Amino acid sequence: MYAALTATLDEAARDAAIRVVVLTGSGDSFTSGNDIADFLAAPPTGEDSPVFRFLARCASSKNR
Repeated sequence: MYAALTATLDEAARDAAIRVVVLTGSGDSFTSGNDIADFLAAPPTGEDSPVFRFLARCASSKNR
């Protein structure tokens, strides 16, 4: 999940026509919380972890 979100944010950052990214849910359920199964399967272990890269991308995106 984190790697896919980061890749999508990186792609949006490269496209000058995209100024806003909105995350939405679909299907039967959506939560703004952490994907616990994903988090437990690949816990953050350093700056190269998917969750760290995602949070870093979010932080850097707001400064653009």
